[in-house]
Amino acid sequence: MNTLSALGAGVAGVGLGVLLASSLERAAWPILIGGLAIHLFGMAGRHRAQIQGGQPPTRWETVAYWLCWIAIGVVAVILMIAALA
Repeated sequence: MNTLSALGAGVAGVGLGVLLASSLERAAWPILIGGLAIHLFGMAGRHRAQIQGGQPPTRWETVAYWLCWIAIGVVAVILMIAALA
């Protein structure tokens, strides 16, 4: 259920962003970078707490964890390329 809740919050956030796109345009990059940083800290903290608590993550949680890191890495590369262009 946590994943479903997070997905719903993400979709709602995208909808809010679309509604406020023109007024938030100047803040888009800081919001994106801040959101990614917050997500990374939360994701890594949850993963660490789960392992330290003696409850190893399931296979799908491990796959999702690493896919998320890969996706954020791709976004970071795209951001760097966009900044240099």
